[in-house]
Amino acid sequence: CAAACRSSAKCSPIVRNSLSHPVSKGPVKIAGIAGGACLTIAALWCSLGLAPENSSLGRASSLEATQSPDMNEVLRLYSLALREDAANPIRWADVGEILDNLGDTQRADYAFRQAGSMSAGTPQNLIRQMNHFALSGDASSTVKTGLQVLDLTDRYDKTVFAAFDRSQSSVTEIARQLSTRPRVRTAYFDHLVAADSLIQEAGEAWQVLHDQLPPESIAAYSATLLRNKAYATALQVWRTTHPGTEEQQLYNGSFETDLSKSPFDWELQAGTQAHIARAEGDAHDGRFTLQIQFAGTENIFYRAASI
Repeated sequence: CAAACRSSAKCSPIVRNSLSHPVSKGPVKIAGIAGGACLTIAALWCSLGLAPENSSLGRASSLEATQSPDMNEVLRLYSLALREDAANPIRWADVGEILDNLGDTQRADYAFRQAGSMSAGTPQNLIRQMNHFALSGDASSTVKTGLQVLDLTDRYDKTVFAAFDRSQSSVTEIARQLSTRPRVRTAYFDHLVAADSLIQEAGEAWQVLHDQLPPESIAAYSATLLRNKAYATALQVWRTTHPGTEEQQLYNGSFETDLSKSPFDWELQAGTQAHIARAEGDAHDGRFTLQIQFAGTENIFYRAASI
């Protein structure tokens, strides 16, 4: 019946939107129709030509969208919608979010745990639960729920990582749980490295993940450390990933190793008046050289190779 309503010309855009995106304020079900069938209240509105604003859910949504809503009245209306559809996890989450807004975290926790116990585990529902756990300081539940989202999709990585930060969860423990998730462990480490304010947390994650990260992430971490004048730590990070360089002060001075993206290696910049590349042959020592070919069409100030 929901599918029939979604395609019905009688539906208002608001009803169609609620059916297409049930996470926002989805269809409410009522039972007891003859023959054991069910009918969504949204579909009932369609058949009767009524606007959804006439329902408890519609009035709650409209009131909440005003500039200074009476949140107690919003809670009353969402509670009425919950009574009409107590088996819908979205309705429990609606009530939970309003209780959080009112500072009633204990009852909000009950509402969100009810939502979790009956949820199909969609990312949107899980994120609403995760945000509550982060707000209430339940670090363990924040991480557990966030990991479920990360396992489902990469669309909400930033949202989940921000919740991890807010909940003050143990970065070491998060990194351990992410160590078996290749995509997520790299994304989380990159998130920490990208924010100078989280450089200490990045160091904690590095201790767990250093041998599981791609070169690009390691190079970005080294660059962040250098930018924050943590020179000794940056050198230690580089040497950890380049065994046998403990005594070297100039790395890859003869170009014998493939160029990496590390700030401790050569950096070559492309230009229109010169071509530069590492090439095999014609070496004074070893096998490789750095070859530079100038176009010779104009005088240039050349500084495209540095270490």
